[in-house]
Amino acid sequence: MRLDITQKNLLNRLISYLPDEKILKEYSSPSSFDLERREVFRSKYPRCDYAAIYHRGKILIIPTWHPLNTVTPVHHGADYGSGVFEGGSAEPVIQDGKLVGANIILLNPKMRRMFDRSLPTRNLKIAVSLKYYIQALIDFITVQGKPLYNGKQGYRRAYIRPVARPAVNLGLKVDIPYTSHIDIAIESFYWPSYLTRDPEDAYHGKGAIAEALAQQRLQPITGKHSSNYGPVGPLTAVAKEKGGDEAILFAPFTSKDGRKDTIVNLHQDYILEDRNVMDVLPDLSLADGPGEEIAVVNEEAKELWILPMRVNRLGGTTLEHIQNHIAPQLGLTVVERTFSINELRAEKDKGNHVCPVFVGNAIRVCPIGQINIRDEKSNLKGSLEFEIPDTVRRMQEMYEAQVSGQVESGNPELLTPINLTEGNAARRELDRLYAAWFEPEYLAEVEQTMAA
Repeated sequence: MRLDITQKNLLNRLISYLPDEKILKEYSSPSSFDLERREVFRSKYPRCDYAAIYHRGKILIIPTWHPLNTVTPVHHGADYGSGVFEGGSAEPVIQDGKLVGANIILLNPKMRRMFDRSLPTRNLKIAVSLKYYIQALIDFITVQGKPLYNGKQGYRRAYIRPVARPAVNLGLKVDIPYTSHIDIAIESFYWPSYLTRDPEDAYHGKGAIAEALAQQRLQPITGKHSSNYGPVGPLTAVAKEKGGDEAILFAPFTSKDGRKDTIVNLHQDYILEDRNVMDVLPDLSLADGPGEEIAVVNEEAKELWILPMRVNRLGGTTLEHIQNHIAPQLGLTVVERTFSINELRAEKDKGNHVCPVFVGNAIRVCPIGQINIRDEKSNLKGSLEFEIPDTVRRMQEMYEAQVSGQVESGNPELLTPINLTEGNAARRELDRLYAAWFEPEYLAEVEQTMAA
């Protein structure tokens, strides 16, 4: 049965997401291997109880550790990094300490990016329409009910990961025929904070510690592709090993007076030539973090500096919302320009309060209180500290108030409401159908959360 999005009640649509009787009978209960996978999922991804996958012509909702939700070890998307994905959030709405609703943040802009940029630039065509996919994602998040937002830290946001990966040639050939089968999946889990060192200090204290490593974004980022993240993912690990929160990458050119200046390839021009990278590193324009954008607030000039796309950044939906809807409310003029560490230092030397900010779905709005500059061997070569101005604090507060549904944002695409009453009812039906896949005490805990 195809999904009929004209059916207004989620319970009426739920049957569209269920496997047929043959599959339900074949997988009526989990194997010992499935139970091992359940423990792995729970340890890493709390409340990741269900997954949505594309199977034989429709999207199914099944327990995350179900055998249908597996990928062969030899897989094109894994071996060649050819997949695409999005990173989203569902934010709880809290009133008087009670969870009364939730909203998916910037759903439509993210899905348009996936369908209009990420998939076409990988020559991928998935078997469902944008409209179908969006409705399926909304329904999938809705059927999680209240438990998705309830964890060890109380009610917090849920992370959403829609993915599409080619399943062609078992990963043995690089090419992807346009008619190739594409694996589609959506998973979500309880995720209070992206930062792990000291989130309270990073967001509300001295700010994040950023490690500026001798790494560059050398290729244009044409979509949210898996291949963007493999090379830079280890940089976050290095940053944390050095006592920081997140890494910073550089653009492939220096910045002078806020404009692109000289093209530089650190590896080719400096490391292989045995030249000192510190002769140029502080003059390179910043590009982004491994998974977030970087902007700068200039308090005295009342400006929000946004990097041009030529630094090879993704073009984040969260930053776009801030520059279009929050910056004007703060009286900030948005200025597109490049900026280097030396340019930020020069502004500080002139007495200007400039403060770089990490911006993204996962990291939210996080001021940077310190940038440590490191050479190609990750040796510390200098630091630059920033005072966090009132405008940045107000930006944080405004963003949090908007995504939590406390205040209007002026952006009609910021919030996509989730009906928790419908979701809880659908969750009960799913839990009854898949009761054998969960422990009775776990289902009792889930029911208690929904009843609260």
